[in-house]
Amino acid sequence: MAAKTPSMFNRARAALQAFVRDRVGPRSALWQQVTDVRPMKERKHGGQGYTLSEALGIRDRLAPHAGRIWWGMCLTGMNPKEFWGDWTVHSGERIHVAGTKREGRVRDVPLADLPTRPELTRAGFRSALQRLDRTVTPKLARKTFDRWMQDAGIPRVRRKRYLGHGKRDVTDDYEWYEVVAYFREDAGRMRALLPQQGMRVVPGGKTS
Repeated sequence: MAAKTPSMFNRARAALQAFVRDRVGPRSALWQQVTDVRPMKERKHGGQGYTLSEALGIRDRLAPHAGRIWWGMCLTGMNPKEFWGDWTVHSGERIHVAGTKREGRVRDVPLADLPTRPELTRAGFRSALQRLDRTVTPKLARKTFDRWMQDAGIPRVRRKRYLGHGKRDVTDDYEWYEVVAYFREDAGRMRALLPQQGMRVVPGGKTS
């Protein structure tokens, strides 16, 4: 169990070390023994997000309502404000995100699997993630969406569009018009990496 949750082990170690220090003293043999126990190395997820298998593992360890939210955010790259906002499944091949006021955030993304509407408040979802592991955050779901697209071989210009990033270079200007034609292709690339090898339709998404 400790090998799967090094952050929990390290927090327990720190709490025990503080307890022994305050009750027995920092010069005691017991405090030295606790201090000699090395903290476990925690993997950093800041840049790449989770692999698809890791993201599915997190989904399955969460309670069902929270797991469906986590998976929906991994599927779409939406941030919490967007996921609890206005989005629609179109034509069985793409998801339209109404976005925010930021440039490019009104967008469409490939439909690799069908997300469901959140059944918890944003605060309730964050609490569920923290109870599971404090290193797991909604932002990592968005980063996982990006990593999934990279693993599926989706070109950079399309990944940027699906993430809602504004156009920033000349290459984007030349290729931007092509993005709409690739929803079905890119959804198929992402879907091919899922364990079930195909879209698992889950009730609850608003479709049109």
